Amino acid sequence: MVTVNSRSRAQLRSVQLGLFLAVEVGWLSALSVVLGAALGPPGSGPLVSLSIVLVVLLVATGITRLALRHFDASRRLQLGIATLGLVSAAIVAASLVVAGRGTASWNDLLARSFQTIFGFQILGAMALTVVIW
Repeated sequence: MVTVNSRSRAQLRSVQLGLFLAVEVGWLSALSVVLGAALGPPGSGPLVSLSIVLVVLLVATGITRLALRHFDASRRLQLGIATLGLVSAAIVAASLVVAGRGTASWNDLLARSFQTIFGFQILGAMALTVVIW
């Protein structure tokens, strides 16, 4: 009979988590490329870069693991984690807006957001960030 101690179980869980996160990064990056091609001009890159996908996923995983370490996590704690996901989506959208602004004024940028595909790119990036979270 094979016995497994708690240390080897913890190592196995760490390996499983690493493999799970690798798969998540893969399909989320592929989804970002598809959304970037669908919502952007011809030849555009991914909607959200690989580094943003990786950072958001790692931060979300770490916060969730720390917060839900015990099985009796309160509703307030769960709501706080969801709120952090929305905040991260807003940060990603704000970075896209600032990067896309260039030399345009804020009024021109706002008008462009509603008259061109740029607004859809921002909304798509926010939605993708929420999915990643």
